[in-house]
This record gives sequence, structure tokens and C-alpha cells, in this order.
Amino acid sequence: MQTQSTHTHTQTYSSNGWKILAPRTVKRVKRSECKSFAMLLDKSNSQQSLSTVNQSPKVLKLLNKPSVAPEDLNALRAEVEEWDLTVSSDLELSRPQLRSLFKVEITAVLEDDDLSDEQKIDGIEASREAFGLAEKEANDEMKDLIRSRCRASLVNASGDLLQENQAAAVEQMRRLEVLAAFGLSAGVEFRDDWEVASAMRQKLLQTYASGCKGKAPNMKMLESVLKVS
Repeated sequence: MQTQSTHTHTQTYSSNGWKILAPRTVKRVKRSECKSFAMLLDKSNSQQSLSTVNQSPKVLKLLNKPSVAPEDLNALRAEVEEWDLTVSSDLELSRPQLRSLFKVEITAVLEDDDLSDEQKIDGIEASREAFGLAEKEANDEMKDLIRSRCRASLVNASGDLLQENQAAAVEQMRRLEVLAAFGLSAGVEFRDDWEVASAMRQKLLQTYASGCKGKAPNMKMLESVLKVS
């Protein structure tokens, strides 16, 4: 049997064998309709990719954790980049979640003594853009982070000194100095809310001054930040 190019036949299989149904006209598709279908298909694929990423074990594990480590964030970035998506807009993360991830990423930058202030600023700006934060929003989060990390370092140093672990106490004080120095340059205002007694703060500064190796600590700056004389 021969057919014309403008017709097609639909076949179904039954117990009596192949049955040829009546021919039906094939509708010609306009180019604009093909383009619309292609756009719809792209949108569908993007939504499927987004759904796949949001349901992936790495993403679910990270979002369900009470705290996020830098290695967790690196795993998330790798997962997102694999699907050619962006963290700030494609994962449907809330603003608090984006701010939290931003702080996780910039913590390592802030505490890196090998980076200059300019390099730290560049790193913080790159993170801000990656997580879609406004400049003021990111700046406020950074300042709060610096204050809280300085306070934590001081508390840890106090605990180490009470346990007679002078080396660990000096290391914590070194971290505090690095954070405080950049914080002052970025306009952070330190308050007298250190949760460590003034006498202990003074003792920690003395321990740091005598036990610090390499670059001499900026004791005047630390005394001002820690509110001791």
C-alpha cells in the first residue's frame, strides 16, 4: 500500500492481526509554535534540574544540619555548578539561610593571616554576590560575625589558660588579633561585652605578649579592643 506525504496511518495490534485505520491529515506546525515548544521544553528541563538539585542528598543534608562547615558549602557549590545553576536564586533558599552560608564562607577569609585587607575585601565581596546579599546586609552580617568570633576566641583562650595550655591560648589570642585588626579597618565597633573578666583579659594579653612567636602583637590595639589598660 502506498501513501501520500500529507497523510499517515495509525496501526494497532489486535487478536485478528494488524489493522490499518483510516488515514488522517498531518497538521503542519508553524515555526513560531516550534519555538514556543522549545522554550517550554527548556523551562521544563530547568525546573527538573532545580528539583533534582533541591532533592539531592548533599543539598538536603546541608539544609537539615544545625551548623554548616566550609567543606559542606564546597560540596553544595559543586552540586549547583554541575547543573549550571546559582545558589542565590535557583535553590529557593530563604534570606536567613543565604546569610548563614555567607558567614560560613567568609569566616575562613577573615581569619586568614596571610591575606591582606584588600584580598579579604575582595573575598567578602565575591561571597556577597554569590549569595545575592545587598551591600548593607552583607556588611552588617560581617560585623556581627567579627564581634562574635572575637568573643569566642577570647572565651576559648580563657579556657585554655585555665587548663594551663598556654600554646593554645596564644593561638586563640592570635586569631582574635587578626579578626579585630580587620574589624577596626572595616568600621566594627567593639563593646565591653566579652563575657570574660577584666583581670583575665589582662592576664591573657600578658600571656600573648610573652608567648607569641614571629610578628610582634599590636598590644595597644588589643588593649583598646578588649577595654583594658
